Amino acid sequence: MRAPEENMSYHTNHVLLLALTLMAMHQSPVAESVTLAIGSVFVFNQVPGPLNIHCQSDHKDFGPRTLPPFDVLEWNVSIVIGKTEVYSCDMSSGNLHGRFDLFDSRTDWNTERCGVKNFDCSWKVAEDGVFLFSAKKGDYVVQYPWSK
Repeated sequence: MRAPEENMSYHTNHVLLLALTLMAMHQSPVAESVTLAIGSVFVFNQVPGPLNIHCQSDHKDFGPRTLPPFDVLEWNVSIVIGKTEVYSCDMSSGNLHGRFDLFDSRTDWNTERCGVKNFDCSWKVAEDGVFLFSAKKGDYVVQYPWSK
């Protein structure tokens, strides 16, 4: 059996080693590429006419698209340690127009909004606004009104 001083030294060394390892991982490019979750963003066009939509983040640009009524735009999102992903979309249909954040990893990757593991952000674009499906409420909830 070890003396109390040896046990304390033994534990202190292990804690110090663990702290140094975590610090090294935090600064390592490997740690920054660890994917915590992968999910999808869906945008359903429920306006009566075509929806012009252009979505992009700092890393991806999907280019301008036109969605016919009842069509869907989908893309995948990865949650990666140390990176923030925000996808903003310019949308217009007739006299409706606006720019909306349809995915922000800081606010949408949680159980209240899109979920956590294998998450889905399902958006409905309608004449009365842009709605996000809430699993908690079991229905779409308005998030953004159209710009006036």
